[in-house]
Amino acid sequence: MAPASSDADARSGRRSRRDLALILGLAAVGTASAAVVFSLLPPWHVVVGAEERDVLVPLHYQLGVFPAYLGFVAAALLDTRGTTARGWLPRILLALLLGVLAAVRLGGALPLSGHALACAALIVEGVATRRRDESRWIVALASAGLLLTGWYKVVEWGDPMWFGVSMVAGGILGLAGALCGRRLRGR
Repeated sequence: MAPASSDADARSGRRSRRDLALILGLAAVGTASAAVVFSLLPPWHVVVGAEERDVLVPLHYQLGVFPAYLGFVAAALLDTRGTTARGWLPRILLALLLGVLAAVRLGGALPLSGHALACAALIVEGVATRRRDESRWIVALASAGLLLTGWYKVVEWGDPMWFGVSMVAGGILGLAGALCGRRLRGR
């Protein structure tokens, strides 16, 4: 069995197998929990920009962002063990910002696609950071979520403009998070 992460491992971005399993396990359990919650709630209508449509959002679409986002949050929280805030603060702030923007989007105050925004941010942060063992997993999960989102936004719901704007905005947020993290770590 791999040892628990040491301070040196946390600083270098190396994760034990146990930590990687924990990150992916929490993402899976969180996504399954969200599936239960969403299946108990009344269905939501599709919103394109600020316009609500008479089409219901499928459950699998609602869940598309959860594996990557929850994996990212779990990894960011694990980063707080034994390292200074310079190592984990940018990731925690990005996770919080994405959560706040999702809540604002659900409230109808933003025309952006919260799914496209979050997935693009996580892809760009993961690719730009490249120092974390879990980055490839989060990038893969976020890529799958972005493909699902893109299919529905562009093909099914005819919303290429807000999908594109949301991806660009998310990419900017992800890059800003990665660059802030590098700067704080002195790299």
